[in-house]
Amino acid sequence: MICRTCARNIFKTVLFAAVILLCIAKADVRADSALNSERRVKQAKKIVAMISGEFKDAPCVGTGIVFGAANNRLYIATARHIVRKDPNFSGESAVEDAHNIKVEFSQLPGEKFTAKLLSDYREAKETDLAVLVVTHAESLGLTRQLFPFAIIDENTDMAWGDSLHAITHEKGQKWSLNAIPFKFKKKRLADYEFEATNLPPGSSGGALFTTDLKLIGMIKRSNLNDGIALRIDSMTAILKNWGLPVSLRQWRAKDALGIKNTQIITLTKKSRFFHPDGLSFSACDICKETVVFCDRWVHELEDLKDKRVRIVSLKEADNPDILQEVVTAAGGKPFKIPFAELYPSLEKGVIQCVMTDVQYIDRLP
Repeated sequence: MICRTCARNIFKTVLFAAVILLCIAKADVRADSALNSERRVKQAKKIVAMISGEFKDAPCVGTGIVFGAANNRLYIATARHIVRKDPNFSGESAVEDAHNIKVEFSQLPGEKFTAKLLSDYREAKETDLAVLVVTHAESLGLTRQLFPFAIIDENTDMAWGDSLHAITHEKGQKWSLNAIPFKFKKKRLADYEFEATNLPPGSSGGALFTTDLKLIGMIKRSNLNDGIALRIDSMTAILKNWGLPVSLRQWRAKDALGIKNTQIITLTKKSRFFHPDGLSFSACDICKETVVFCDRWVHELEDLKDKRVRIVSLKEADNPDILQEVVTAAGGKPFKIPFAELYPSLEKGVIQCVMTDVQYIDRLP
């Protein structure tokens, strides 16, 4: 009887400990998810500009999308009606352009930059599209590296009711993200139509995103219950036809590898530093890289397809969600395994690859 009582007590203790560990694990997952979401939002806001200016009789307020950087200039797309008024029935005989236009960026808080409104291009009025440009951008600190141009999703296959988010200039609140998701309705010739109750003034020109914050459109207008957004593929095609430099592009797994740097990085093969079966990813010669070791030869990111890859935990990396995106985008299966269990996990086949950081001294040409 005593043994049975002891057994029951041990079982209860083990069960209690298991429940506690499960709760802790769920809390860690929620914390990881919250941090990942916060990082995604912060990254998305970097491509969105806040716009302010003046007409003769009223101010203009709106939002824009940074779409290009070239020749010491920064280019911003916005809804044409924000910055340009057409003649109306009250006697106006000419188009009025906004003046004293200023733009702001979330990564440079408190700073305002003067922007010039470019002349109308063909189809500008029909598409409700206008372009602002900031000259001498690099000397003002607006370098290309500040903007995550690899953020668009041109291949989105959305269904009715899918959730959408927008970053706008809502009621004076800059870089506002809607708490209640909008709902996708349908795809039109060059636009998306979405359900958005009471889309506020200042939303025009705002950036429309999927739930994982990939850019899919620019908000043009709204009524009581619906919004219309120019599809991002339509917008970039129009801008290219206008002869403007378009830096926005499709997100790829390689674009998520800037783990220790803000620079756009390239895939490099420096396996001679580490292991003949390793891939190395680096933004520059900084003597610290994130590498992948596998139980078979890997040469490109695509080689991670269908492989079980251990990624670093929240405590080990600045941006663990980026590593997860890399593996997932490459078709692999990300796993989080404690460092002490790496070797036995590889030995037993639980995982096939390991992604981790290494340090070295690069003295080779």
